[in-house]
Amino acid sequence: MSYVVGHRDVIERLRGVLTGERYPHALLFVGREGIGKRRVALLSAAMFLCSRGGCESCRVCKKVFSGVHPDVRLEYPKGKKSILIDQVRELKEWAFMTPMEGERKVAIIDDAHLMKTEAANALLKTLEEPPDGTLFILVTSEPSRLLPTIVSRCQIVRFTPLKREEVDEICEREGVKEEIKDLCQETGSLMFLSIDPQGVKLAKETVRRLLSSPSLRLMGEEQIWKDQKLFNLFLYLLRRELNRCLRTARDGDRYQRFHQRLLEVERLFYSSNVNPRSLFEYLILEAA
Repeated sequence: MSYVVGHRDVIERLRGVLTGERYPHALLFVGREGIGKRRVALLSAAMFLCSRGGCESCRVCKKVFSGVHPDVRLEYPKGKKSILIDQVRELKEWAFMTPMEGERKVAIIDDAHLMKTEAANALLKTLEEPPDGTLFILVTSEPSRLLPTIVSRCQIVRFTPLKREEVDEICEREGVKEEIKDLCQETGSLMFLSIDPQGVKLAKETVRRLLSSPSLRLMGEEQIWKDQKLFNLFLYLLRRELNRCLRTARDGDRYQRFHQRLLEVERLFYSSNVNPRSLFEYLILEAA
């Protein structure tokens, strides 16, 4: 069974890039959330370190996939869902150390767009003068939030949504329930995989109430705005329902105005640290 489902063309291109004598010092993986970019990053690390170009079966590959290879480091948001300067400083120090196995190292930064400004500037200095034998892989669903100077230092690798049959394969492997599976198929991603069916039911009911009888009593649904993934699902379902209303409802102007407000909320939610509670309240007031 392959470690990664889908993205065969991307993987083969990466294999050609990473198994040669000349390779980029930094890659930037760009694509929507939940499509397997981090898994491909780990497979890329295996390609870079494995003498057989990422065979997926040797000791090196298995150590990379299980997260115990000493020459592969994965950084991700911590604390208040940000990547802090101390993390980048430690990563830089690690990157310049002699590899413990072989002659190469791989540093992966997941959700790289969540780096604080000072962390991003610290990383930029490292990318400007990268250590020999170290590959940096930045993973993001929001490249516009990265410093342009960081993007310019990376070779960009773009990912497309998963195909329906690929989603089906993953859902069958993970034992995903039908309601969640439908969302995965619809989005071509696994971004909602961790939400239980009860959460999906709550998000759908909140959308219905918001559009049919908006009231500040909806603020009582704290789980919606306290859980970031659930709020993300709520926004997705709201946009889907508004698009349906725009096609079928008589009061098109009302829905068009509200749709514009929703786009503003989504922009703020995905590109800043605005409290979801404030955004949720704003939507309720606009709907009312």
